[in-house]
Amino acid sequence: MTEKPFDPTLARKRRAAVFGAASAVALGLALQLAGAGAAAAQDAAPLPTAADDGSGNVQGVVVTASRVQRSGFTAPTPVTTVGVEQINQRAPTTLGEVLANIPSFRPTSTPNTAGVTSLSGGQVTADLRGLGATRTLVLVDGRRHVPTNSSGTVDLRLIPTLLVQNVEVVTGGASAAWGSDAVAGVVNFILKDRIDGIQATAQYGQSKYDDNFEYKASLAGGGSAAGGKIRFVAGADYLLNLGIRSQYTRPWGRREVGVITNPNYASNGLPNIIITPNFHTANMTQGGLIVSGPLRGTAFAPGGVPYQFQFGQVFGANMIGGSREGENPLLSANLGAPMEALSSLAHVDFDVSSNLQLFAEFSAAWTKTGGNSQQPRDQGNLVIQRDNAFLPASIRAQMTSLGLNTITIGRINDDTGYTKLESQNRTYRGVVGAKGELGGGWKWDAYYQYGRNSYALRFGPNNRINRNWLLAVDAVTNPANGQVVCRSTLTNPGNGCIPINVFGNGSAQANDFAFGTSTYDLRTTQQVAALNIQGEPFHLPAGPVSLAVGAEYRSEKGEGLVDPISQEVQPNGSIGGFAFGNQLPFKGKYHVKEVYAETVVPILHDVPGSVAFDLNGAVRRTDYSISGAVTTWKVGFTYQPFEQIRFRGTLSRDIRAPNLSEFFIGGTASSFTNVFDPALNSTVQIREVGSGSLALTPEVAHTSSVGFAYEPSWLRRFSVSVDYYAIRVDDVISSLGAPQLARGCFSGVTEYCSNIVFNPNGTIAFIRSPQLNLNQLQTQGYDIEAQYTLPMSVIKDGWGGALSLRVLATYVDKLTSIEPAGAVNRVGQLSQFGRVSGVPHWTANANLGYRADRWGVNLETRYIGKGHYSNDLHEGCCMANTVNDNSVPALVYFNLGAQYRFNVLGRNLEVYGLVNNLLDRAPPRLPSGAAGGTNESSTNSAFYDVIGRMYKVGLRFQY
Repeated sequence: MTEKPFDPTLARKRRAAVFGAASAVALGLALQLAGAGAAAAQDAAPLPTAADDGSGNVQGVVVTASRVQRSGFTAPTPVTTVGVEQINQRAPTTLGEVLANIPSFRPTSTPNTAGVTSLSGGQVTADLRGLGATRTLVLVDGRRHVPTNSSGTVDLRLIPTLLVQNVEVVTGGASAAWGSDAVAGVVNFILKDRIDGIQATAQYGQSKYDDNFEYKASLAGGGSAAGGKIRFVAGADYLLNLGIRSQYTRPWGRREVGVITNPNYASNGLPNIIITPNFHTANMTQGGLIVSGPLRGTAFAPGGVPYQFQFGQVFGANMIGGSREGENPLLSANLGAPMEALSSLAHVDFDVSSNLQLFAEFSAAWTKTGGNSQQPRDQGNLVIQRDNAFLPASIRAQMTSLGLNTITIGRINDDTGYTKLESQNRTYRGVVGAKGELGGGWKWDAYYQYGRNSYALRFGPNNRINRNWLLAVDAVTNPANGQVVCRSTLTNPGNGCIPINVFGNGSAQANDFAFGTSTYDLRTTQQVAALNIQGEPFHLPAGPVSLAVGAEYRSEKGEGLVDPISQEVQPNGSIGGFAFGNQLPFKGKYHVKEVYAETVVPILHDVPGSVAFDLNGAVRRTDYSISGAVTTWKVGFTYQPFEQIRFRGTLSRDIRAPNLSEFFIGGTASSFTNVFDPALNSTVQIREVGSGSLALTPEVAHTSSVGFAYEPSWLRRFSVSVDYYAIRVDDVISSLGAPQLARGCFSGVTEYCSNIVFNPNGTIAFIRSPQLNLNQLQTQGYDIEAQYTLPMSVIKDGWGGALSLRVLATYVDKLTSIEPAGAVNRVGQLSQFGRVSGVPHWTANANLGYRADRWGVNLETRYIGKGHYSNDLHEGCCMANTVNDNSVPALVYFNLGAQYRFNVLGRNLEVYGLVNNLLDRAPPRLPSGAAGGTNESSTNSAFYDVIGRMYKVGLRFQY
């Protein structure tokens, strides 16, 4: 069961051959189809831009901020739009990569941050305002998408990129219009409803460091039949990324920057928290280390040969300097999780008559994320008897002379392998509906949607079974025949125990007794039925009053199945018999009934002092089968005193109802984390056991925004908008997390202590972290957007093409969590210290581009403002909550892209290239000090690039 070494060269060649052959076949077929019935064009026409669907027809834009669709109406809620051209310039791996470049998003779950965890499975989700992905609603053509996990979030890899016309982001509360979860805002993927012909893309990428190999192919097409009465579009994406191993593959990672907790700060002249390079473990090595008693410091080389371990400057379980044996396991998380994804979608419209249209849509997707998790670790707690059969003779002799019956060792079990894991998601979604006209300008639409997601997680086959591991390590010599057996086998000969040698790296071998596979299979289903009607019931002097009303029914159901070992109760009361991946089964469902109404009322129109003044209001009544009924509302205005400037503002009451996971998850025992244990005067790794609660009530948010948009007459093709926002979320559904519960308990917040289970000697056994309606979450700040287009002919007659600049920036003034322990503002906190996330004060993205008839080039600049390592700490020494360096400098990334269009056999083709992180900027040192997944890193991959310089090249085809 030993793991074969990973050969990136062989894997790359194999994947490249498959990808190249598939791409060649697809492109060749497309060219043949294109050539079958078309004459050669004399010049290459432009490929689709943001407003072009590929057929030459400009589509109407769905205003996500409102249900009311009325010509000339501009919603009072700010909307950021990303079109086809911006998507093409990014050449994104997933659509989540496009959203991550919008400053108001916090990329908490991407290919380089998500990893593979028990419930999210390496998914790519949208987190607007840093309020969490569960508070951002994802829509496809205005319809709620089936969730891809029990938390209700949507994996953005499911949407084929070539079918996306626009991505509209509503940066404000929108629950009255769209329902639960739209607390921070809405992301609406608007799909192309018409493609006449074929579009295809083939793309390859890799990093400067000869990894992160990426292969992507996309195909989309459409047409019409029956004289145009039937129209259809279909598309698919295939993505393969081979991932990135640990930070030791990067120069910045080999510095081994970690965080040390110094409990003796009052006496040793050092800070409480020390961020330092040469960060090593002091309580375990790859081959085993005796951690206490007179033999402390004896370590075991391959073959079990004892040697003297050199301690550095020791602080509990960790140290600065000292012996270094292999990679530090606390810094060994994958920088990028390997993943493979296939997504597809087909849509058909049928005009029954001039005022009745039927439509159907089906999508299917499969995603797979795999690789390695942690290796099992015995952190100075593995007790070895003096009669252990594998104990080196010299150590046994010393134990005898010293009168020692046992020794305690710590071991990093590299030889049994990093625990292999794989998660797979299969998602199916079908929609049938109709829309039409009722007369008098009234329109209606109705649809039924069914979606199902099946998620499977496997940790193993080299996932350690903890109780069996301890039996296997306790090996003795059978006095009857001289064979090495487990001590337990002497009294229970049929227990199947296979002895394991833990002395020296390479001595321990995984076997079917002490190792296995933890399994978790989750199926979630969603059903939605909705009816919407809109029209103009009457007119006022300033214009018609518009009204949209509707009703919706939605049901959510989930069931999780788990293997027996994962459900075992351990001697200390925690749950889970495996080292990793333990879950508990759950089953639950709820349903929602909703009605809403939205109106636009024109107050003034083309009168002195007012080009237009409109009021917008919406109300929604929602009845949840478990958490009860709640009302949401929104009021807003737009005021345009003259043509060049428009003011806007909104007030809203929004909600987020508990999801399946928060209601029904009985417990998750798979999460390990680091906490400081005063009884040991050291940081230790313990289990964090989460659980849901049927007593949860919906979160209630109050959102306000006010701003303006300015398009000066003295500078044509320039526009700028500035909007202020403030969000307050009450009764926040969250779990505090083990580190925060421990810190709070030991600092005097007694209600936190009830969640901590202690061992008889007073040390921490494990910590429960239930879902609760906590106090409050607040955020406020400013969004800025500016864009300018300069045709080169303005500079000189005869010059072609145009220069464009678009700048998006967000300034966050507050991101405050108010809890029983007090209020903490996380703005400016740029690390994941203690598993607590913050956001920068300033983030910005600027795109400068030049586009001619046949070619284009663009330079993207991404800015992350300066901040702090942690807002809970301050620089200094000799006191609690001090740190040696709490500053984080600002950082700028540059991405350079270019495209060239040409003609082959009369067909439009475009070659393109992109270099991300052009200057190969290394991330700042921001170790989290927490265990598990990407927390085990020297930086924070949610904000900073960990890949380094990345190259992408590709080919686009259109017929």
